[in-house]
Amino acid sequence: SKGVRVVAQAGRGDKNSMAVHDTWSENEKASGPAGKAIRTGETVVIVNLEKDDRFGPWRHDALAQGFTCAISLPLLISDDARGAVNIFSSEKGGFSSEELDLLAELAADVEYGIRSLRLRIQKEQMQQDLLKVKQAVEASGEAIFMTDIKGVFTFANQEFTRLYGYTAEEVVGKATPRLLKSGEVT
Repeated sequence: SKGVRVVAQAGRGDKNSMAVHDTWSENEKASGPAGKAIRTGETVVIVNLEKDDRFGPWRHDALAQGFTCAISLPLLISDDARGAVNIFSSEKGGFSSEELDLLAELAADVEYGIRSLRLRIQKEQMQQDLLKVKQAVEASGEAIFMTDIKGVFTFANQEFTRLYGYTAEEVVGKATPRLLKSGEVT
């Protein structure tokens, strides 16, 4: 879906009134500031909510809550805008250049947090997948081992140790035993 959904809010205002009808579709008229920030990856600043046409559908609700200006900063994840930080203010005249810089830093911090969370989730999933593979290899009735290009053991499963009589500690990190090089075993 290309609709904009509020996932977190702080301060005053009704979270359901100003974003649920926004979209980041290609239709310029259907897209408000948050949608445009997501679609284009560019910050959208509205200095005067009362007169700016880009805020048309949300104007009544925003003015009723005392807001006079707004900014939508895109959240770029993997170089794609995946969301936006929207700030509404009741101070007339928009945002100073210092405030714009701080808000850009805030958006960058949120982006970093989202990327970090995603990486942590991916890492946890990879660890779970690796554990499943390890369990499958250990449960296999086949002797399974791995060596590096020089023939040094990097892994040996339980069936290998049972079949050949070596413990994993005796072979991992050591060169391939002569028994395996002799051609006497399949």
